[in-house]
Amino acid sequence: MFKLILIILNFILLFIILLFIYVNYS
Repeated sequence: MFKLILIILNFILLFIILLFIYVNYS
């Protein structure tokens, strides 16, 4: 269960980073 939460948090973090890069380069 805790591992699942960590995986979800990693995906959210990755999404935020990608969104930040997208906003900067557009």
